[in-house]
Amino acid sequence: MLRIFLINIVCFVLISTISAQEANLAANYFKEGEFEKAAALYEKLYRQHNYNDYYFTQFYKSLVNLGEFSRCEKEVDAFLKAKPKEIQLFVHKGNLYEVQGKDTDAKKWYDLALKQLSADIRQIQMVANAFMAYNKLDYAKETYEKGIQLTKDETQFASNLAELYRRSGMLDQMVKYYIIFAKNSPNNLKYIKQVMQLNMSDSLSLILENKLYEQVQLEPEEVVYPDLLGWLFVYKKEYAKALRQYIALDKRMDENGTRVFELGNAAEKDEDFSTAIRAYRYLAEEKPGTNSYKIEAKRKMLSCMRQQINISADIEETELVIIDSVYSDALQKLGLNNSTAELSIEYANFLAYYRNDLPKAITILKEIITRKDLNDRLVAKAKLDLGDLYLISGEIWEGSLLFSQVDKAFQEGFLGELARFKNARLFYFNGDFEWAKIQLDVLKRSTSKLISNDAIDISVFIAENTGLDSTTVALGMYAKAELLCVQHRYNEAFANLDSLLFLFPDHELEDDVFYLKAKTYAELKDYSTSVQYYTKIIEGHVEDIRGDNALFELASLYETILNEPEKAKKLYEKIFMEHSNSTFAIEARQRYRDLTEHLKTNEPMSKDELFMRNMHNP
Repeated sequence: MLRIFLINIVCFVLISTISAQEANLAANYFKEGEFEKAAALYEKLYRQHNYNDYYFTQFYKSLVNLGEFSRCEKEVDAFLKAKPKEIQLFVHKGNLYEVQGKDTDAKKWYDLALKQLSADIRQIQMVANAFMAYNKLDYAKETYEKGIQLTKDETQFASNLAELYRRSGMLDQMVKYYIIFAKNSPNNLKYIKQVMQLNMSDSLSLILENKLYEQVQLEPEEVVYPDLLGWLFVYKKEYAKALRQYIALDKRMDENGTRVFELGNAAEKDEDFSTAIRAYRYLAEEKPGTNSYKIEAKRKMLSCMRQQINISADIEETELVIIDSVYSDALQKLGLNNSTAELSIEYANFLAYYRNDLPKAITILKEIITRKDLNDRLVAKAKLDLGDLYLISGEIWEGSLLFSQVDKAFQEGFLGELARFKNARLFYFNGDFEWAKIQLDVLKRSTSKLISNDAIDISVFIAENTGLDSTTVALGMYAKAELLCVQHRYNEAFANLDSLLFLFPDHELEDDVFYLKAKTYAELKDYSTSVQYYTKIIEGHVEDIRGDNALFELASLYETILNEPEKAKKLYEKIFMEHSNSTFAIEARQRYRDLTEHLKTNEPMSKDELFMRNMHNP
């Protein structure tokens, strides 16, 4: 018995393999237009497989292509006689008449197929597939619509109808059935979103939004609708609207906060800081119970708050006090550990750069680097930041020592490269240009594009301005002025720059001097003086290396701070028309278009749009 069983298994496998090979060969013949050979193989296959519908359809199509209409009709009638319930054959008969130009007879058979439909799901599917095989999409839709009436189940063919309406361009019906499909099969939400995204347009977006809001009103407890609404708003970058949906879902489904946290990240990345702050605040302060995002959300919330005030023309002291208080309270409650060290480092930087409290900032960072229980990378980050603060406070060799420690501990990787760059820049500030350039030339090959670009900039700058003793002296004065700006000793920096121009009139560094002054005055919110220096570069040094920088910086200043869009437009146009090789040309063209559009509609840019412009300002 076992032997017979094994023989039967082997025979079955052999027959299946041969059939598969023949099916592939038949498909290839059909594709290549060799319909006679295809017909012979498909006839054999459909008879072997008990009138398999697919093989029969391909056999029938091969005969039609050969023009053997009478044989087609005989084969269809024979199939119907063998299996009278296979009413999809009516569709084949209808097609047979249609290809012969007998449209009235064709319609009769098509309508008969629809008329004889029953509540049999398989039969409905087969008839619809037959219509689709001949690209009769309207008949296929009608088949499924009638199938819904017969089965009294609108979910049964929702995905089929959604796809057919998509192919027909009927967006309202497409949305209707995809929403039904989503509600009935929430596991397919990812697929539905992908289809929607691939077909997204302004009209589809509006239809989808309106339909989802309508369903939310009808079925307020159904979670699929706010899920899709949130996804749609994220796609449109309307993060505030998405956040409302996601917080509601988080509460209703008692989620862990992942959805809200990811939305916060997306909003932060697109510089919608107000929405990002609300998302992070919900996780850090408002979400009941504990969640794995609590500490990180607090850190990111404060980071966004800092970024939001970073370029504010008028920073309110009350804003700074509030942020200071949030940092302080959080760290007092949570203590210093691996989870909160990053928060402590950011607090120290906030104190140093926003509150001008260097002593307290240094104390916080010193505590971190002396702790033995903290992660090495966190300690290294604290050392790098502490080194920067030492540089600001004038203890440059203390800073160099910390940079060297990080370099030694992390010779491979980003932290080590960053430490070497900071040290090389420190030696540049101190006038040791030869040593600085050697280090910077090595860092040109950094895996970090930012470090590599900065290293190239300073190295090239040194190379262009060294060679003669007098030139080295001038460069030394300029580097010293840069250091004084870093140390916020602005009056001394300006005096150093004025002395440079007095001692070396018409020096090649003149445009660099004006550029450093312009940037510094802008940081000090003295915009009128900043404009004067940018203008000096544009009028006297526009072809020099700082020329396109000055054009772009001044244009951005006019656009985002001084609210003089026409002046900004002219400068942006000058960049992409007269300096097409500039790295700012593409951005300048886009800003020019945006400004033109806003001016055309007499709508000034919103505060958020201007804020984003500032954040993109190189």
